[in-house]
Amino acid sequence: LAPLVAADPHDHQTRLLYVEALDAVGRRADAVRELERLTAEDAKNADAWLLRGQTAIRAGEAQSAVDDHLLRARVLYARLGDERGRADALNALGLGFDLLGQARPAIDHFAEAADLRERLRNPRGAASSRRNLAWAHAVAGDHDAAVRDLARARALAQSLDDPALLADIANDAGLIAEERGDFREALPHFREALALA
Repeated sequence: LAPLVAADPHDHQTRLLYVEALDAVGRRADAVRELERLTAEDAKNADAWLLRGQTAIRAGEAQSAVDDHLLRARVLYARLGDERGRADALNALGLGFDLLGQARPAIDHFAEAADLRERLRNPRGAASSRRNLAWAHAVAGDHDAAVRDLARARALAQSLDDPALLADIANDAGLIAEERGDFREALPHFREALALA
């Protein structure tokens, strides 16, 4: 991708793909530099701000992800009327707040992302947000809400015919049951996860 980026630096979509490739092969510093250049050149590029926030989260920089990148991405997506992008930004904000130990905003952002993704008929994204929401509820001590969230995630995942995703959800259900001390309830979930994997 580097030659394509060099040939046409105004092709921002290719530059975003290049950033993802750099990050995937462990060249995070190069990815961050490219994102910094891209957002300096095009401050209204919501996708670049989202990717910058996601990259910051992966680097363990949740505070800057939330404060400097993801909030901006959410606002830009809203101005553009890009609901799918806004849902992605909301989910990423939930992750950022979760990493910062701020349960209430994490729960609020995951819930909004999940609802929006369901309205957009994005079952994979909605299931992912519901799983995130389940964990945020579990960490906050609301295990009943976590179980409801996982049940909804399972229903969404079943429409996708994705055994790996269903296995992940079953494993989550087992871990959450285990966390609240219900080992008998956890075991069938773990067995289901193994059978699906």
